[in-house]
Amino acid sequence: MAKGDSRRVGWQRVTQGESPFGTTSQAPYKTQPYTHWPSPAFKDCSCQQQPLHSTNKKYTASWARWETWASSKIGMVVFPVNPYQLTLYITELATTGPKSIAKSATAAIKWVHSLVGLPSPTDNPMEKTAPQGFKRLHSSAAIRKEPITPNILSKLMDRHGHKNATLADLRVMFVCLVSYAGFLRFNDLSVVKRNDCKITSDHLTIHLPRSKTDQFRQGSEGVISRTFKSTCPVAVTERYFSALNDPPDSSLPVLGG
Repeated sequence: MAKGDSRRVGWQRVTQGESPFGTTSQAPYKTQPYTHWPSPAFKDCSCQQQPLHSTNKKYTASWARWETWASSKIGMVVFPVNPYQLTLYITELATTGPKSIAKSATAAIKWVHSLVGLPSPTDNPMEKTAPQGFKRLHSSAAIRKEPITPNILSKLMDRHGHKNATLADLRVMFVCLVSYAGFLRFNDLSVVKRNDCKITSDHLTIHLPRSKTDQFRQGSEGVISRTFKSTCPVAVTERYFSALNDPPDSSLPVLGG
């Protein structure tokens, strides 16, 4: 295709051989008004690259917000997006609304350009610098939660782990002590079955079918030692399993009783 010829990309006419991010006065893109986004042809060519439905809806709404803003400004090009104009848009969003809107707009604009095979204006250094500067100026100090201490666990044990503790009380202590000793999240324990747990005289072994740190879902095992203290996670696990009354080879979840 010779320079000066044109072709359709998505719903816009693009002049072959021109830079997609020229200045507004020299931009070869003729933004045509349209009422439905994306067009049926655009959906057909991009269906294999669509994100999840909820994300797709979010990106579509973010793109429509950009389209409305750019169409209301003189000299703005709706598509392809000029990185300098995008910087103005993101700066306005970041200073007048929630930070999440500016972040979503950046992701949506990058997504639209990737679907039609054009360079993303979000890769421009200027566009990356503006949100970072705003974040430094308006960020608030992080409020860190206090860590769980052995003293807190002892108080929990006094309240929920006494000799007359119910199944619900023992479940609370099982989750707290095993999670604390094994560095586990609740979601890690929620998928553990009874036959994933093996108790010996000096330790507890738990097979984790999946976890946040197991990116390839290969499964992993955690070993928790017996401490012989009142807050011993292995001893509490024995009491909980006894109250649960499931056989060791049961495939029922340990938190489902």
